[in-house]
Amino acid sequence: PFYNGFCHNLLWPIFHNMEDHVDYMALSALHDAQNAYVAANHRFLDVVANLYNDGDIVMIYGYQLMLLPALLRKRFPDMKCGFFFNTPFPTSEYWKIIPMREELLQGVLGSDLVAFHHYNYARHFTQTVASLLGLDASPRHIEYDRRTVMLACQPLSVDPRTLRITDKHKPLIEKLRENFEGMKVLVGMDRLDFVNGLPHKILAMETFLEAFPEWRGKVVLCQVVVDTNKIEGSYSAHKIKVSRQVNELIGKVNGKYGDVNYFPIKILRNSLSRDELMALYNMADVALVTPLRQGLNLCAFEYIACQSKDDPGVLIYSEFAGCDNLLKGALLINPYHTDQIARTLERALVMSPKRKQLRYESLLQCATNFNSRTWTKRVFPAIVQASARSKETQIIPNLDINYLSNVTFRSNKRLILLDFRGTLLTFEPIPQLNKPSPELISTLESLTKDVRNDVFVLGGVSSEILEDSLGHIPNLGFVAEYGYFVRYPGKDQPWQTVRSNINLWWKKDVAYVLEYFSDNTPGSFLEVGESCVTWHFRDTDKDFGLAPARLLQMQLEQMLQYQPAQAVLVFEKKYIVVHSTGIHKGTAIRHIMKNCENKESPYEIVIALGDDKTDEAMFKQLTSLKTNNVWSCSVNMRISNAQYYIDNVGMVLDLLRNIADTPDLQSHKE
Repeated sequence: PFYNGFCHNLLWPIFHNMEDHVDYMALSALHDAQNAYVAANHRFLDVVANLYNDGDIVMIYGYQLMLLPALLRKRFPDMKCGFFFNTPFPTSEYWKIIPMREELLQGVLGSDLVAFHHYNYARHFTQTVASLLGLDASPRHIEYDRRTVMLACQPLSVDPRTLRITDKHKPLIEKLRENFEGMKVLVGMDRLDFVNGLPHKILAMETFLEAFPEWRGKVVLCQVVVDTNKIEGSYSAHKIKVSRQVNELIGKVNGKYGDVNYFPIKILRNSLSRDELMALYNMADVALVTPLRQGLNLCAFEYIACQSKDDPGVLIYSEFAGCDNLLKGALLINPYHTDQIARTLERALVMSPKRKQLRYESLLQCATNFNSRTWTKRVFPAIVQASARSKETQIIPNLDINYLSNVTFRSNKRLILLDFRGTLLTFEPIPQLNKPSPELISTLESLTKDVRNDVFVLGGVSSEILEDSLGHIPNLGFVAEYGYFVRYPGKDQPWQTVRSNINLWWKKDVAYVLEYFSDNTPGSFLEVGESCVTWHFRDTDKDFGLAPARLLQMQLEQMLQYQPAQAVLVFEKKYIVVHSTGIHKGTAIRHIMKNCENKESPYEIVIALGDDKTDEAMFKQLTSLKTNNVWSCSVNMRISNAQYYIDNVGMVLDLLRNIADTPDLQSHKE
């Protein structure tokens, strides 16, 4: 059930974006297949655990072991671990078909480094992780479980040095030349598989002979077919279907264009030794590689390695075979477009020696750069660096609410800083529904009546929204628009800016760009404040909204490169905010500390709670305070500059209730 069932009948088709090849009849036994997959990964865990020593690097290779990194991480938290996908990675829509889709992603994210053959596969992975797990996934790294998981694109090919043509190959090459005297030889080498495009290749050969009759009797395709080990289920059924289709097509082409002495297609089934295959590669004029979907085609690199420098052949390579952008010396084709393949074959057969030489040199350079030896030299140091980066990430403990409450009880002067949305309030789909509960209002009123407390609510929203929500609490202070405005506690206190002479001329251009994205991204909306502009995309399609958000962030960064403003993508809450450089919640905290703190009676304790990237400036500012009694806390466990984390908004309210219930209050504000 592990290899034949879950891996080959379900995962293999999905990884190649071929959902129609999934064995749905076998889904009745899916529970057993999943259990077998889990059990197999646990068996590998036991084997690795018996071999592992502190400091070792563990490299996991293949989709068959996607649970293993997380299992190893749980047993060896400081382990250096890499994971390599040797297949394509599917789009998020295909990945969602897999029943245990979240568990597999979380398993892979137990690695320090996740590597792929191609950037497209890494992009599919980050989009899937963002969509299904809700993580902040950039093209280079993913924040997960208070760790930073790095991503890399490192194509893994063969080592050309192991495929050098030597004297022992020369008799084999001469024999092949005698057998195919006067012929141009095309070579193909494929597994008998539905992803390798064998029928498409034969159909293209038929089209070629029909379109270019002058080549009939002068060209032959030597197709090596490798029949893999016996596999049960739909994978085997599809393989049988492909085999029958290939045999019928070959018979048709050979019957139509062949004669007693000539067959345009010669099929070779598992009949060549390694040396014989190398000899065939060497003397072949063209290699025809036509996969419909593949991580990277190693046969193409074997062909390159076996070529003669003096008289190289031409590589025709499917644009779906992986890393096609690197093989600049190849002639790229669409395997579904038989007319295009036919024209490309004719182009390859009449190509001048000079052009073939130039293309070969480019291909050989690529094969040398991405061979197995250089791959090892790149990937293993990258794993070490990724592991070190994860260790540098601050792992913060869970806040002990009761302990902090007891510390607060013993203090006589307190500063309490509370983020608004996401800390005091949960998010609602409709912004107008983001209203404080009666319990929160009552708790804040109790806190602000205590003479020992200076309480501020900090938000990215406008001053009007803060006043409308909590402005009736007279002794509550506010910070609006990410630190641009401050209103101090007390009745009828005015709003004031934290800095004077702020240049906001950039706002009009930014609002224009954001308005365009808002109009063209269904579900998104725009908030324009006096000092900032915010584009919200939390109600957009999970996949579609993130793509324009990344694009918008890059466009804004380029646009504001030399301007006094910056763009911040807050993935957790799905918005991008643009505000003036140097204006943030940390700026507001400095303003508050300067204007509120009585030097004769300094704050004995500072408590700050926030939940997203815009609160990090507040946490950083508080680390600069000389007092040790600062309690900075992130809502939800994440990578943060805060000292602690608290589980959710409900726990925030519990903490504030505990502080508000301080016994024996010395005095109250009137």
